[in-house]
This record gives sequence, structure tokens and C-alpha cells, in this order.
Amino acid sequence: MRMKTLPAAILAVVLGASVPGTGEERHSMHAELDIFSGRPNPAWPLTDEEAATLQAMTASLPAAAAPSQSDGLGYRGIVVRNPGDSSWSLTVFRDTVQILTAAKSDVRFDADATIERWLLGTAGDAVDAALLARLGYSNPID
Repeated sequence: MRMKTLPAAILAVVLGASVPGTGEERHSMHAELDIFSGRPNPAWPLTDEEAATLQAMTASLPAAAAPSQSDGLGYRGIVVRNPGDSSWSLTVFRDTVQILTAAKSDVRFDADATIERWLLGTAGDAVDAALLARLGYSNPID
């Protein structure tokens, strides 16, 4: 029985999943609200289920020509990273989602900013209500 448990635990660690029975929860992705200069940005982990939902939501979006541009100051979007793959990141800013890999950049159009609002809904206490209101998202999607 120990032989069956060990490979599953190793696979879970490699994939960033939680290891059953260890009490240790691992997260495959982390989100960061890119807003501040000179102080830490709010950041929070995504559960494995949330990471899978994010990937499915992003895959369903149509292609876009170019990402939306911020003015460089203040809110610049939400950046999602996978600690297990430093060459991959996803940046959500208003109506676009940009996925960067070592090989390419893929831009998707999200007309209603559904993914941005959904990600803010996963933040919990990491992003306070006053900051959400300042961003124009006083009621994100949970």
C-alpha cells in the first residue's frame, strides 16, 4: 500500500496539488493585483479548482489583436503566475487577457471583463472593499 501512496504524493507535489493526509495545501497558481508602486501589491493563491476554472474560462475567449494598455500608473491589471512554470504568466486587464509563454504571446478578448471580475472574487480578504470600489468592481463575481 505504501508503494501506491508514494507515487501519488510525488505526482501531486510536481503538479502543485495538495498532498492528501499531510495537512499541507499547495497552490498551482498565484494572482497579484498590479496596482501599487513602492509597496507590496495584494496577492492571493488560487486553488487547483480555481486554476482549472481560469484556464477553461480563458480558453473559451475569442482571439484579440492586442492587449489593452494601462496608462502606466495605478491599476495595471491582475497577473497570474504558476510557480511551477516561470515562463508562463497570464495578465488580465479590463477586456483583454494576455497569456505569455516562453514560445509565444496569446491575447484574448473578454468583452464583459468576466475573468477580471471572477479573479477579484477569488481574492477574499487580500483585496479590501475600498480598493475594489476604487477599481469600479464593488461587486465581483464569486
